[in-house]
Amino acid sequence: MDRHSPNVTEQAISILRQFAESGGHSLIYQDYGSGQIVFQVDNIGAITFTEGEFIQDDLDQLASLDLLRLEHGSDGMQIYHITRRTKPFLASLSPTPTKAGGDRDKSGGQSRLLSGERVGEWVLHESIGQGGNGFVWSATGLGGERAAIKFLKPEYFGQQREKRFRDEIEFLRRENGRTGILPLIDYNLPSPGNPDQRLWFATPLAICFTGLKLANAENLEKLVEYTRDVAQTLAKLHAERKWHRDLKPENLFMLNGVPVIGDFGLVDFPDKEPNTRASEHVGSRNYTAPELEGDAGDVLAGPADVYSLAKTLWTLASGKAHPPPGHLRMDTEELRFSHICTHQRALSLDHLIERSTTHSLTNRPTMESFASELSAWLTQPTKTDSPTSAALSPDHKALFEMERRTRLAKEQLIQSASVIISFYQPVLQEIAQAIQSAVLVEAHVGKVFHLEHEKLPALFQAPQVEWSDAVGIRATVGEDWITHSLQTFVQVEAIEDDSIRVVAGHFVEKMARGERLFRGVETMWRNESRAPHGSAKAENDVIQMRDELQNNLGAALQRLADEIMKSKKKR
Repeated sequence: MDRHSPNVTEQAISILRQFAESGGHSLIYQDYGSGQIVFQVDNIGAITFTEGEFIQDDLDQLASLDLLRLEHGSDGMQIYHITRRTKPFLASLSPTPTKAGGDRDKSGGQSRLLSGERVGEWVLHESIGQGGNGFVWSATGLGGERAAIKFLKPEYFGQQREKRFRDEIEFLRRENGRTGILPLIDYNLPSPGNPDQRLWFATPLAICFTGLKLANAENLEKLVEYTRDVAQTLAKLHAERKWHRDLKPENLFMLNGVPVIGDFGLVDFPDKEPNTRASEHVGSRNYTAPELEGDAGDVLAGPADVYSLAKTLWTLASGKAHPPPGHLRMDTEELRFSHICTHQRALSLDHLIERSTTHSLTNRPTMESFASELSAWLTQPTKTDSPTSAALSPDHKALFEMERRTRLAKEQLIQSASVIISFYQPVLQEIAQAIQSAVLVEAHVGKVFHLEHEKLPALFQAPQVEWSDAVGIRATVGEDWITHSLQTFVQVEAIEDDSIRVVAGHFVEKMARGERLFRGVETMWRNESRAPHGSAKAENDVIQMRDELQNNLGAALQRLADEIMKSKKKR
């Protein structure tokens, strides 16, 4: 161990070095258990490690030494950042050990590249990033042309990812000259198992979509145009059963004014030797379609590319670092495209994003249809003198569709609430018979209209009650001038936040000459529940409250009898 790094493990140093050399801003780590973890730099690529069970220990050590600064995301994810001490610390370490026989090791080429080093006909400048399979350097050719050279990470030599790296070169070699794909301009493809040569390929130095101004309403038309061009290229590939499988903003580029697709490290194409393991997850977090999160090797990934490109469009328009997970439904405000991008015509893209990110493969559009939709959006409709022309615009259709969904959702919520009221009818009938047998007066189930004190308070900016109903039983005992009543009730409210509130209870009421006495109401038992409409909690709470309503009837009847006896003694 280097004298400047007391007790810092080799894995901790490796993690720190990979992060620093990636050029990324954030190192993300979260352990979901059962061996499922997220450990990557931004969207640049995954961090490699050898001892997964000690990752947290190593990160804690680096943070304690002020070599990493820790923040916590809203979802509990750990987010680390480089500190002022990181680079001096790495510079103080001894050079990476090399094997006998020179500066190359059996992992595939030199383990550390240097600025000014010659690689083929290229001179390296600086590291500009890394992906899942390799790291990328900028370089200049002997004729002055600029390029990005991607190297296989040494630790992947002889592993599955070396095969994927070779597949990427083979795919680019076959597709060289196709418009819309970042072209291959040079490569080195040593024979497998040769530890003395690097595995690399070069493409023109292009501008990543993440480096362009594409967010917000003022840039939406440009973003849609670029995304349409990418979709058209992908549609042609899909027609030939070729799938990208890792679409995201970091893999899209502008080259000489033309949108192009890069990073085909997970590409699948005809006659390619199978290289995806059973139950393997491929792609990038929140961009990957659900069908690629397990058994990806058996999936024709055309619909998955549509899913990822829709997520890419959403992310670039929003200016956010990542898209939300799952289905981007237009009836959820935070997920709606027209909410995160307030362009006047963004409404007509809501449907496309929603359909493209559904979990149902058959309900997603094809890539060709996706491209056609974007082309139609870019073609401004010609205005006419027809009074119906405005009503036919896609924006109005999307608006009315959202209103229709809102209306249907409200109707379903109210219907569910009314079903709960019906659910309590049998038990209320049983309670009415029990009360009638006990106090020897009539007791019937009916509507209750004077439970204002049980209603949800109408607070400013709080979710409001959409619908309310109450049923109950009232049994009154006593003479005209003073009476005692037992009231059993159930009240159900449908709340606009898609929740249902249920209140049930027994109370004893004392009245004189028809007027309620001061402190004349005593609640014997009361309970309430508020849970999301249709949830298991809502169902469980309703059943539990029904049982409690029955179980607490005896105590309420006893209290009624006690109050009657007390009144008789006072007379």
